[in-house]
Amino acid sequence: MKNILIVGAGNIGFWYLIAAISTKLKLNIFIYDKSLNQIEKFKKRYQFDKKNINFCTNMAKIPQKIDLAIISTTSSGRYDLTKLISKKYKVKNFIIEKIVERSPKKLIEFFKLSKKFKIYVSLPLRTSRFYNHLKKIKKDKFIFKVLSDVSTLASNGIHFADIVSFILSKKINKIDTDGIKRWSDSKRKSFKEFHGTLKIEYEKNKVLTLINDVKKKRNFCSINIDNDKYLVKNYSEKIVINKNKIFKSNSVSVSVVMKKEIRNILEKKTTKLPVYEKIHSTHYIYVKSLLDNYNQLHKTKLRNLPIS
Repeated sequence: MKNILIVGAGNIGFWYLIAAISTKLKLNIFIYDKSLNQIEKFKKRYQFDKKNINFCTNMAKIPQKIDLAIISTTSSGRYDLTKLISKKYKVKNFIIEKIVERSPKKLIEFFKLSKKFKIYVSLPLRTSRFYNHLKKIKKDKFIFKVLSDVSTLASNGIHFADIVSFILSKKINKIDTDGIKRWSDSKRKSFKEFHGTLKIEYEKNKVLTLINDVKKKRNFCSINIDNDKYLVKNYSEKIVINKNKIFKSNSVSVSVVMKKEIRNILEKKTTKLPVYEKIHSTHYIYVKSLLDNYNQLHKTKLRNLPIS
């Protein structure tokens, strides 16, 4: 019997629970949240047999040996929470939601911690058949553009920054934030969203551009590789190639992807999810660049980037 700890009884935590149950493995699942109200809301949402599922607001009820700890809270204080759990319990593996941390300083501390523990980051685009296909083909010319009208691109942009690094097997050279003209309140309380263009440059003139414009209704990725153009609509598993061909990919939703990855971590000690130690540079430059831009535009000295 394996012990799984899910920290954070929110929406993401719920989908991790569905994924864990779907593995059909023999599991003791512990769902921890300091908010009793949040736990009660979570329970009402959950309709399955509650055998071997334990809810708690007190860490004393969590067993000492944890095979997998899943940190599904918001990015605020995520390093401190992970460090606390790593000291309090014997944890074999972690899965951490993105953004791993909002503070560049805490990201450095996360990097140090990742040398001691297996800390996997939830970047499910790496499990996509389509992006793994792109990784294998020759790419002399490469332009990746994300066009959005949503209030979560600042947070979700790390998915694209990482997947391009994965496809190219290259690290980020620099990030140009001059195209970001303003920030506004996100749909999530206390968080912010950028408006404008974020340009991320990799080696050999390979470029990722994130464009956020709430005035235009569009949510898709446009990818140009040599003479081919790929159109990837949000949440679609069908990718259009050169306006006529269709590439059939797979779902990258948490409840689907994590079913396989949790099973692989627990049974095979392997996963397509990256360990933080290997992707620290991408996270660090992304968070620091956006934080510097926010402070410059607002004439502030925040230490934490206000995104989820």
